[in-house]
Amino acid sequence: MANVDRDAGRVTLRIDETANVKIQVAISSIASVLEGAGDPSPGAG
Repeated sequence: MANVDRDAGRVTLRIDETANVKIQVAISSIASVLEGAGDPSPGAG
């Protein structure tokens, strides 16, 4: 996650740090936050 703007109802997600790819989604579109969210495990992706 890169940024949360609660006033605007948006979350910016960093998809690829090396290419600086980000997406913005509505907070209402997020169903749940998984436990241990953060850096992906080494085997992921």
